[in-house]
Amino acid sequence: MDQVATEQATREAVDAVRQLDHRQLAAMPDPYPLINSLREGCPVGHAETYDGFWNIFRYADVCAVALDAATFSNRDVTIPSENFPVPPPPIMSDPPVHMQFRKPFLKRFSPAVVAELEPGDAVREANDFLAQALAAGYRAGLGHAVPDRMFWAANEGGDGENATAASPTEPSPPSLAAPPSSPSS
Repeated sequence: MDQVATEQATREAVDAVRQLDHRQLAAMPDPYPLINSLREGCPVGHAETYDGFWNIFRYADVCAVALDAATFSNRDVTIPSENFPVPPPPIMSDPPVHMQFRKPFLKRFSPAVVAELEPGDAVREANDFLAQALAAGYRAGLGHAVPDRMFWAANEGGDGENATAASPTEPSPPSLAAPPSSPSS
């Protein structure tokens, strides 16, 4: 792209950011072409709608802003700006106040604790089965094997081992090749 075309594209992106309505953007069926053009032509820009707000479109810039509390504040992140009749939620606080809210959760969301929340084998199997079935367009009788397996998962701690259900063997999920036959009336 030559310099004139680049300058024109940049002017158009700056104008688009200036007129940006984030609510309309969120309602667009495919906002990504517009977002990508703004990211290229005006990665940081100020919108004049809703009393004005800043837009940052590049990931590295968003990370830099998020990590620089001395320059960028979280005190007013609503668009349009709102005056809360009660103290604002923790997401709208800056250091060191935000640590008062964050500290109680640090241990509860440590990598080790979150790893324990990983779904067991039975849940993963059911999820894979449902995803395959839906991708294949399978609908009739879709869940007939899932509830039993999920019941076993609940009784076995969710890891797919040491089942305590009445049946000592677990049925395999039905083949997706043909739907199960329905009982005759």
